[in-house]
Amino acid sequence: MPTNSKKNTLIIVAILIVLVIAALAWWQQQGPKETIPTSSVGGSTSTLPAVSPAGDQPQAINDSLQNIDTGNLEKEFQAIDKDMNAL
Repeated sequence: MPTNSKKNTLIIVAILIVLVIAALAWWQQQGPKETIPTSSVGGSTSTLPAVSPAGDQPQAINDSLQNIDTGNLEKEFQAIDKDMNAL
């Protein structure tokens, strides 16, 4: 039969495990929901709209694609071409 100190230790360990699991579940639910940041060429960042289940209609997808800001791609390609020509 375990002693009282072993029982107490077991109870404390069980409570700590439950608290850690609860904290991880809470932390997982606190993640970003609005936008998904992505990195692009040139060090600048862009954001993509969050995916919604109701947005599976072709028109909604096309509208979403049209609203994506790709920045100044021509300028970025010119910088890449300049670097390539320097090699």
